[in-house]
Amino acid sequence: MRIVTAVDRAVDILNLVADEPRKVGAISSHLGFPRNTTYELIHTLVERRLLSVDADGRVKLGIRLFELGSAYSSSVDLLTAARHSGQALRDRSGETVHIAVLDGMDVIYMHKEDSPQVVRMASAIGRRLPAYATGVGKALLAYLPAADLETRLRSTKLLALTDHTITDERLLRAELTRIRQQGFATDDQESSLDVVCAAAPIFDRSNEAVAAMSISAPMSRCDAARLQSLVKMVVDACGTVSAELGGSR
Repeated sequence: MRIVTAVDRAVDILNLVADEPRKVGAISSHLGFPRNTTYELIHTLVERRLLSVDADGRVKLGIRLFELGSAYSSSVDLLTAARHSGQALRDRSGETVHIAVLDGMDVIYMHKEDSPQVVRMASAIGRRLPAYATGVGKALLAYLPAADLETRLRSTKLLALTDHTITDERLLRAELTRIRQQGFATDDQESSLDVVCAAAPIFDRSNEAVAAMSISAPMSRCDAARLQSLVKMVVDACGTVSAELGGSR
């Protein structure tokens, strides 16, 4: 696989100024990059907040790197805490448990605990699905800041995965409002036929919904009363993980 030169050079710059802030000329000289190329790379990294320039013209690391590092640290803590609770939830419910995070208007499944039942949900870690069509996705969309949600909705066309998928934006907004009020989401065959889910958000120490956990079951094992039981289980489990992460919601 070919190394992309521009990206490779950008990483060299980040590594260099991580050791010590330097002026552009010093960076160019030290790394042996053409001066114009160095200016262009630094300008791009500054625009993306990966670098910043102080009053003396020295280039240093930008706030976005701190945000990315914090996000990575949180994700590691999240999966450690959620994996244990996910296993306990799978054992308690006897159904498949998923842990997912939001990426734009999609969810990515980060962890899965398979049901011990013969009939169970076919899914995979790393799978990406439209957030509006899943319990975990709706649980996360419901807790986005209003402006962030608006931006994401404007860039998304609501396409049907099944006949039950919500494709009307007004109905989706109403659903998200209801989820925020009640603290959990359900997926009634919206992403897969004959599968229902109960999901709830996981909050970190800043009380941001950083992930969601769900229990998925086939319709044959999940009538209305059973679904309400699964809702309580997943809400309790997400509350436990949130508390471990410092969340207070």
